[in-house]
Amino acid sequence: MRSAMMNTLEHLKKYPIISILRRLPQENCLKAVQALYEGGIRSVEITADSDDILSTIGEIKMRYPSMKVGAGTVLSVDMAEQLLDCRVDFMLSPVVNKTVIQKVVMNNCIMIPGAFTPTEVLEAYEAGAQIIKLFPAHFLGSKFIKDLSGPLPFIPCAPTGGIDSSNILEYLEAGAHCLGVSSAFPTHSKTIGDNEYQEIVRKALEITAIVRKFQEG
Repeated sequence: MRSAMMNTLEHLKKYPIISILRRLPQENCLKAVQALYEGGIRSVEITADSDDILSTIGEIKMRYPSMKVGAGTVLSVDMAEQLLDCRVDFMLSPVVNKTVIQKVVMNNCIMIPGAFTPTEVLEAYEAGAQIIKLFPAHFLGSKFIKDLSGPLPFIPCAPTGGIDSSNILEYLEAGAHCLGVSSAFPTHSKTIGDNEYQEIVRKALEITAIVRKFQEG
């Protein structure tokens, strides 16, 4: 039987754009996810400091079974335990916390901690993390990922921070497994009306077209 973690790893490789939704009211979050889904996005991250995160994740998983849903900014074991109860597909953190990594992985869930140096990357991987979030990516640049893959080619990376349609291709070409994308999608309006909704769809279609062209060679 294929493990849930292997399934999620392969999903994030096939659908490498993880749209990050931070501190949105539940209604806005669900509208944003609907627009992202319409535009071809199949991986989303809801940060753990969002309102009603547990019910929001449950609602997204019920409405969009082909989408993988992650929880971001997971900083403690207590927080991780709550999220495991709602069957989140993966978790992310801006830092390397070995206790959190081990707790999540022991429960058959993908953990993606944030790292900034090769030492942090290796420490996170050796603690059990399956993908390492390179954060903030705009300080590191795509060349860092390519250089890192020389001595550490076995560690999948997820650059996050400053990723948009202008540089997605260079990060993919550098070897990124997946990418955390936030500001490229206009999801943080106070309300998501028709105009905002259509703009999210448009940006999602633009970005997924770039990914598809890269994957097709």
